[in-house]
Amino acid sequence: MESKTSSYRERSNSSRAYILYGPAAQLVYTAGAGVDVFTLDRTLGEFILWKENVKMPAHGSTYAVNQANAGKWHEGARKSSRILLVAKTNELAIH
Repeated sequence: MESKTSSYRERSNSSRAYILYGPAAQLVYTAGAGVDVFTLDRTLGEFILWKENVKMPAHGSTYAVNQANAGKWHEGARKSSRILLVAKTNELAIH
């Protein structure tokens, strides 16, 4: 999957969007008050609202990243990944 990011920012306005290309093209958008996901309807040539006000779960059971690219990541992303990896390793050791 390929991701393209676009941002626009003014003093009082902020919006973010990115598009995921794959089996389905999706546009993920926020204007600062929730995140909405749109899926491209190829027959109409338009993005249709798929999920509204999307939120990340407080806790998850899955951790997946392309660790092979960690050397290319921002230091903050590498640190977060290390924290998650240590937590998951400790959890596995307990069970």
